[in-house]
Amino acid sequence: MCGRFRIFFCLSLSLSFSCYVASRHWKMNHEPFHKNNQSSSAPEVCSERGRGEAQQSASSPPPEACPEPSFLEECRAKCDWTLLLSVLIVASWGVAGNACRFALHGRFQSIPFLDTYEYFGPNCVGSFAISFFNALLPRESKMPLLTRAIAVGFCGTFTTFSSWVVDVVNKTSAAGAFAELISGLTMPFVFCVLGRDAGRLVHGWLAALVRRVEGAAAPAEGRPGPDGDILKARHKRLYVTVDYVFLVASVCAALAVPVALQVRMGQQRIPSITPTYMKAVVVAPAGTVVRFLLSYFLNKRAQWRQFPLGTLLANVVASFLDAFMDNYAAHRPWNEWYWIVENGICAALSTKSSYVNEINNFYAEGRLWMAYAYAVVTLALTVATLAIGRRANFD
Repeated sequence: MCGRFRIFFCLSLSLSFSCYVASRHWKMNHEPFHKNNQSSSAPEVCSERGRGEAQQSASSPPPEACPEPSFLEECRAKCDWTLLLSVLIVASWGVAGNACRFALHGRFQSIPFLDTYEYFGPNCVGSFAISFFNALLPRESKMPLLTRAIAVGFCGTFTTFSSWVVDVVNKTSAAGAFAELISGLTMPFVFCVLGRDAGRLVHGWLAALVRRVEGAAAPAEGRPGPDGDILKARHKRLYVTVDYVFLVASVCAALAVPVALQVRMGQQRIPSITPTYMKAVVVAPAGTVVRFLLSYFLNKRAQWRQFPLGTLLANVVASFLDAFMDNYAAHRPWNEWYWIVENGICAALSTKSSYVNEINNFYAEGRLWMAYAYAVVTLALTVATLAIGRRANFD
């Protein structure tokens, strides 16, 4: 068994190395073309401007080109009150997402037919939910708090990438590991597509209903005039109001619900919830917030061709930590905090729904090379890390 996973590890490294070589080859083939176009078009632009600009430049110093802001300057510019409020609401919905994942995960474990695919349900349902709400809700620029709470906080924490890979590499047979790897990798994509189509269908129904209710006021939004401006301002105020009301309700619920559950547990009214599960749910926002900050500052950068580096780092780091915590939890079962960190922080730090959604977005934009590169590199790095640190290697 160890020899098979060594072969799988070597294959993963070779795939990641081939992706790197392909990216370097693509960059070398395309960058000279853009440089030649810029250098060849420069004399033509200068000749068309004529002597007027030459005389003006002789009398006044030429304007200096504005340098591009550095990475730290861009990150500093993104730090505002919206980011702070987003952290609060993402952490609040991270608690809800982790609690729902525990509930569905326990339900799958209680069914003998599905106990070997314990993370199949949360990852598929979460992938369906993130694509459904992305198609249904307004753009992130209109309602940033609501969209981030649902997509990053709830759906991102409801699904887990590292725990799924740990379950794959800890299988006692190669057939079981391969079956869960293929099913756990492909089925979330199917549910993501179904969620996107369902969200577009519901969005179309709601849009038609709003047009019937507002009558002729809704088409005026796309035309210049006072009616369109008034309607735009009204919609903007509505978005802001819903965003802040949703923030207050989410934070209050995240504080009140765990306290109420703890009180009822002390009264022994909820025997199915143990203190260990409660601790894992409460510490989940630590992983959720770190994942959100990584995606907020590192994803969708033009310098990196919109590559989701933040999500990649979150999944790889969570898998690395999950391997350590899984081994310690197996060899030191008397210490519950290893299990709490593994299933609370590490599981919330990684995400399967965002991984699937980003690959589908690349595919929809026609960037097939980027979609396959991102999918293979993420899977290769996480599987290689956990194949080395799997539990059977240290027994």
